[in-house]
Amino acid sequence: MHDVVNEKEQELVEQIKEVYEQSKCRYGSPRISFELEERGIRASRPRVARLMQNHHIQSIIRKKYRVRTTDSSHTYTIADNHLAGDFQAVRPAEKWVSDLTYIRTGEGWL
Repeated sequence: MHDVVNEKEQELVEQIKEVYEQSKCRYGSPRISFELEERGIRASRPRVARLMQNHHIQSIIRKKYRVRTTDSSHTYTIADNHLAGDFQAVRPAEKWVSDLTYIRTGEGWL
């Protein structure tokens, strides 16, 4: 009888691995247990979590995106303020102003 339990557990582990790999290693026990239920396989979330832990299956956890608008401790040179608050222009296109845009790239923020 013990072999039957181990065989069923091994089948469940294979199903867990299949869902895990289909999710590109992103799903944790709650999503995997939900997906198994959708496939008609009954397994509680704690059981799925325990089996995942026992078989070293761990979801990829991403850090939450955090908006950071200013890096005051940079070592870049700061451009001179040529306008000094005087935005009055004698003719069109005499004075130009801009805002900085930060773009996230593979190398970091630019």
